[in-house]
Amino acid sequence: MRNIRASDADRERVVGVLAGAVADGRLTTEEHGERVARAYAARTLGDLAELTSDLAGTQAQPLRLDLSKAVLAIFGSEVRAGRWIVPESFAATAIFGEVSLDLTEALLQRQHVVIHATAIGGNVHVTVFGLVTARTPRRKRWRSTRLAGGLGRASRRVLGRG
Repeated sequence: MRNIRASDADRERVVGVLAGAVADGRLTTEEHGERVARAYAARTLGDLAELTSDLAGTQAQPLRLDLSKAVLAIFGSEVRAGRWIVPESFAATAIFGEVSLDLTEALLQRQHVVIHATAIGGNVHVTVFGLVTARTPRRKRWRSTRLAGGLGRASRRVLGRG
């Protein structure tokens, strides 16, 4: 995943984080200039991720590359949004909690991505952009499945047994 080619928008996200870091005093102007030059010269997402790894926590990173593991929310919430890489197949589990997956800015690894969503007394929300078709198998163990569209976006919501 680190070898995926970076886009201009990815570079601009990183430069934005670097600008905030120099404004807060976390980077000197020399460090900022060096990292900005490296950001504009970066070819891959891995090259870009290195530039902000010491400036922001995992949730605040402009690019999230290490997300191939399962998403789990137990008595809490877990959110995947922004520019993140969606693996070909992964699990999203909410146990008396809530998982929110926003795919509108995400990079899909394949044309067909499988999300194994499980909700036990919780919710799993998946938001997709307009050109994506979301399918959910009808199973008795799910209380409801709802597809709502609007403004070129569709939101798939799977509710667990509450």
